[in-house]
Amino acid sequence: MKSDWTIQQLSDIVDLNPRESLLKGSMAKKISMDMLQPYCRDVPTYELTTFTGGTKFRNGDTIMARITPCLENGKTAQVNILDKDEVAFGSTEYIVFRAKDGIADPDYIYYLVRSPIVREPAIKSMVGSSGRQRVQTDVVQKLEVEVPPLNEQREITVILKAIDDKIEVNTKINKNLEQQARLIFQSWFIDYEPFGGVMPSDWQNTTLGNIASLKTESWSPSKNPNNVVEHYSIPAFDEKHYPVFEIASRIKSNKYILTPESVMISKLNPNTKRIWRPMCLSAHPVCSTEFIIYESKKEGQRDFIYSILDSVPFSNHLCSHTTGSTNSRQRAMPKTTLDFPVLLPPDEVVSDFCYTVTPMYDLIASNTIESQSLAKTRDFLLPRLMSGELDVSDLDL
Repeated sequence: MKSDWTIQQLSDIVDLNPRESLLKGSMAKKISMDMLQPYCRDVPTYELTTFTGGTKFRNGDTIMARITPCLENGKTAQVNILDKDEVAFGSTEYIVFRAKDGIADPDYIYYLVRSPIVREPAIKSMVGSSGRQRVQTDVVQKLEVEVPPLNEQREITVILKAIDDKIEVNTKINKNLEQQARLIFQSWFIDYEPFGGVMPSDWQNTTLGNIASLKTESWSPSKNPNNVVEHYSIPAFDEKHYPVFEIASRIKSNKYILTPESVMISKLNPNTKRIWRPMCLSAHPVCSTEFIIYESKKEGQRDFIYSILDSVPFSNHLCSHTTGSTNSRQRAMPKTTLDFPVLLPPDEVVSDFCYTVTPMYDLIASNTIESQSLAKTRDFLLPRLMSGELDVSDLDL
């Protein structure tokens, strides 16, 4: 430990679950557990609703899931969506950490809680029945940590914040691009705005099955145990919208083969839309058989197909053609999606549309790749900075 760092209990530098007031029945912002993204600093959204109870917090506070598997899955965030002096609330399964003024920096506390220094002891302290285990708050309060001086805390967080700030910028750009692409599709193929608001007479009524094919070419991990595959799975989509690269011997079931022309949508629980345009960054891109894979029958029309799958009418069609009795087991029927009605314009219109939206989708992919690289850098630096292994005290920041 560096000579100017001190060993303190966590409760010496933060207030855990600080007291706040909200009147029952009043309207307030709520951040529910399912709104938090795994290993993401920023809170992506909230709902304005009536306060009936829950954990309360302010801007700058760190909220950490205390229940399994949310904590293990990286549900920890820093509240940043409130106005000055505004109080919000959320799940009773949060632990709230508030930096003590003059002792700890709020950004430093967030990264400390995110680091193995706090996460690992918190996970080990969990007690309770299987599937409902919770962190013991008193164990976290008494956790001893090495704490740098306040100015060095801020120097450490400057480095980590710069990375997370860039990831957040990429995320906002991607959301904007996705919205623009959807609006362009709506404008061209539903509202016909570039065509005077009326469907051109040379457009034809057809179906998705006449312009796209289902792809079900199977790949066996047991026959290729030493291959490193680019695996597009449901959990990978939900966690990072990014494939997992793993050795085939760790994969237990057959997968579908993807190509750079593939687009896919989840058939599992279609009410939760999971549409993916695979990046195909390696020689072996594969996906879960819980996805339906399509490829355009004409070259260069991949993003026209993708935009159809991303549209509200297709989502409604998908959800109305399912099997299974419960939400957790409902699946769309792939062949019935081929009956989805499509108004097909001439090839030159489709080409013009793809010329417009493909650069948007390509930039989304590029930003996603960059954000994953930045996240790996951040996660490599995080434990080393928080432990003092990397010294930033002499850096001119």
